[in-house]
Amino acid sequence: MNATNASLGVAAASLGIAACYLYTRKASLFSRSDYGSERQQAEWAVRMATVQQSGSQRGASAQLVPLASRTHKSAFDLQIVSRLMVGKYANIWRGHVLLKDAVALHLYGMLMQRQMPKTIFDLGTAGGGSAVWFATQMKAMGLVECKVITVDIEDLRTPACRREMEQLGIEFLQADLRDASAMLSAIKDKAHPWLIAEDCHVDAHVIMAAFDPATTSGDYIIFEDTHPCHPDKSWMDAEDMDKYTYGAFANKKLAAVEAAMGALSARYSIDASIQDLYGHNGATFINGVFARL
Repeated sequence: MNATNASLGVAAASLGIAACYLYTRKASLFSRSDYGSERQQAEWAVRMATVQQSGSQRGASAQLVPLASRTHKSAFDLQIVSRLMVGKYANIWRGHVLLKDAVALHLYGMLMQRQMPKTIFDLGTAGGGSAVWFATQMKAMGLVECKVITVDIEDLRTPACRREMEQLGIEFLQADLRDASAMLSAIKDKAHPWLIAEDCHVDAHVIMAAFDPATTSGDYIIFEDTHPCHPDKSWMDAEDMDKYTYGAFANKKLAAVEAAMGALSARYSIDASIQDLYGHNGATFINGVFARL
């Protein structure tokens, strides 16, 4: 073998060794998870096990506190609330207008997993997206016996939404919540526990006159849109802060909610484990998650 051939042989061998190294290195790299080192993977495993076992502690079990003990302070400021409105007013579920923000949907999801309601009252049907969301979430959780009843004084649903509601077994109740006796007659025999999602902006005294006589221990009612930084009108959001006004609508609604529920404080308390999941009053509603004692 001449010098040239010997050099080529050495080069080929070197390339082979390099190729083998690169292949082995690549295989080693791609055999790891995205979490990095074995130590990091071990840390993640411990954390994930903790979350699964305890529900991350926050929201895993009810933490009932009197309404009178609560302040109006919130972990969410104007910047956060107005930005959440961007998503809320663009939110679509299965092709239907949803009109709930991401944080509210998460809080509902956490509560539904724990409470396992048998009846959900969706007050304020509008485009129907929220009722469809509740129904599909219940089915995804395996709670096939849960009945969703959506209530509005007007029927603003599209034909497609009506069809899907029929397929999902959602009941649409066209009614006036101010007629307490008629409402009570329509709902009193529905299976408990109840989850009442209030997004119709009818006075809280009126709503409780219709529902309170039929509630039982373990039922929940959530009053939405009471954060002082919530916009005064729909479709206001962080994309145009020059036109974003706030305080008038939400503060008036919050005062009504606290007056109505304060009068019923012997029967209802705030569930801080849901209300404060993101921090004290960390939601687009303030002191709005009530559990029937």
